[in-house]
Amino acid sequence: MKKCVIGILAHVDAGKTTLAESILFLSGIIRKQGKVDDATSTLDSHDIEKKQGITVFSGEANFKWKDTSFTLIDTPGHVDFSAETERAVRVLDIAVLCISAVDGVRPHTRTLMHLLSDYHIPTFIFVTKCDYMRSTEDKIMEQLNSEFKACIKYAPSGKFEAEYENIASLSDSLLEEYIKTEALSFDSVKKAVYSRAMFPCIFGSGLKNTGVNELLDALALFSNECEAEKPFSAKVYKISHDKSERLTHIKVTEGKICVRDGISIGNTTEKVSQIRIYNGAKYECVNEASKGDVCCLCGLSKTSCGMGLGGEKDDEKPFLESVMRYRISLPDSLDPKNVYLKIKPLEDEEPMLRLTWNESLAEIYADIMGEVQIQILTEILKTRFGVECVIDKGRVVYKETISGASIGVGHYEPLRHYAEVHLRLKPLKRGSGTVFETNLPVNELNTNYQRLIYTNLTEKKHKGVLIGAEITDIKISLLSARAHIKHTEGGDFRESVYRAVRHGLMRAMEQGNCKILEPYYNYSVHIPTEYSGRFITDICSMNGTYNNPEFSIEGDTVICGRVPVSTICGYTDILASYTSGKGYLSLEFAGYFDCHNQDEVIEEYRYSPTADHENTPDSVFCAHWAGFNVNWKLVENYMHIKD
Repeated sequence: MKKCVIGILAHVDAGKTTLAESILFLSGIIRKQGKVDDATSTLDSHDIEKKQGITVFSGEANFKWKDTSFTLIDTPGHVDFSAETERAVRVLDIAVLCISAVDGVRPHTRTLMHLLSDYHIPTFIFVTKCDYMRSTEDKIMEQLNSEFKACIKYAPSGKFEAEYENIASLSDSLLEEYIKTEALSFDSVKKAVYSRAMFPCIFGSGLKNTGVNELLDALALFSNECEAEKPFSAKVYKISHDKSERLTHIKVTEGKICVRDGISIGNTTEKVSQIRIYNGAKYECVNEASKGDVCCLCGLSKTSCGMGLGGEKDDEKPFLESVMRYRISLPDSLDPKNVYLKIKPLEDEEPMLRLTWNESLAEIYADIMGEVQIQILTEILKTRFGVECVIDKGRVVYKETISGASIGVGHYEPLRHYAEVHLRLKPLKRGSGTVFETNLPVNELNTNYQRLIYTNLTEKKHKGVLIGAEITDIKISLLSARAHIKHTEGGDFRESVYRAVRHGLMRAMEQGNCKILEPYYNYSVHIPTEYSGRFITDICSMNGTYNNPEFSIEGDTVICGRVPVSTICGYTDILASYTSGKGYLSLEFAGYFDCHNQDEVIEEYRYSPTADHENTPDSVFCAHWAGFNVNWKLVENYMHIKD
């Protein structure tokens, strides 16, 4: 039997969960279709989801259709939970993008399509709510093709005779085959779908169960064979907890995994105590899972979202990320440090939260996507951890980088300890993240110490020196290092590495080479033409850019560009007000770029890098059987390695 992991993605309220219920009903998994409004949907099983009436956590279900065994993942549709959706996308074989025939393509739909493109996931489009459709199928196909291109109306059994000419125009190889044979083979069409050269479109209704059989037939037809011959490997796409267990949700990408098997994670090996296959809130325990299966492993405590197991590589940096940081305000009766340690494991489930502790202010901060996620987080802290809190108004998450190379040195030598490290900090292009390199000749420093230094570099989010924000777009290379045959311990290199990074940043600031970066959105606005001048004026006042206006098939003006997150926050309501609800704005994270008001931000934060004792650039040396501190401006004069 073939195996296929499918995911349903959609803008909120497009009918995604209703479609999932229809699939489970028609495949015989449930006897009666649940409804979101009645809080009876199978995959929205969490109390919070039932209360809010939206999907918050991705849910799994397994069913069979014809010759294919499917795992269905229902993903959140609200933009605030996009990170949960992205983690699920990474393990999909085929995606179903659900679009409402009533509302058409919405702003978040475009973000989802870009996400699927970024991960190269073949995509079927299911146009649902056709029982309420106010337009024609041809009009909707016209809109889909204006948005996404290459949308082809699906023909039963994958026979696209009526669409051969349109499909052939999608690539040179398809055109050549069509000219030669006046037809296209199924294999060629399937290849076009898997390369995202075309998107088959099916019309129907999840509520009325129309078109869903056709969708399932198509998914079974386009699924691939699955052979499990290679050694075990898997992707971790989600971490969750039930009342007694920490659950590691994986997709097996090669081989198989059995109960009691050991899995190497870093320098440790942990045994799988249980394997669960979930259907909504219910699960069954199995003895093994093989290639193509999505399951939960119990007994693993050191796994994390995006981790590769066995021969699988760790995932790269996520496409989406939080750009706003909020303070979690607690009652006076609670110790904030204890609360922070108590709730810190939430990061396992939602890495984007980035819970941080500010020692000097004794405050907890969290990176949050939006207002709905604030409500959900507040509810989770109350019901799961017994913590009543208020989440204050957020501020933009800034980052820091450098614009010129610098050298940082760190020395740590209190009595009976010793380590010295010299690093080069070099700027990288935007979006590169922080890159580390340690490849000294082994006659200068043995491999074990070099690995230790690499670990020390990567284990911490290093702070910048302008406002104390996380650094990015920097390559940090090990130039030289020295250990003592008798006195060097592991923690000594950690101290010297941290000081060297900090020292290099201070030298860069001294040379005027430090920069603040701020998050930007790519925006797309559909607006009645008479309001386009007002919008362009507003964007310019927000320090944004805009491209030449275009026109949509509905006759609206379409303007695209890039704008700082800090300046466009709250503009959606303003736009709706002056266009009487006729204009809509789509925002998509574009990355981090130079801050438009760096001096103002520095003044607002009033950060003193030398007063941040947890991130000191100074070094410690030893003389007369005692350690002494040397100010960062003078440390080069004391270093034992002379560059």
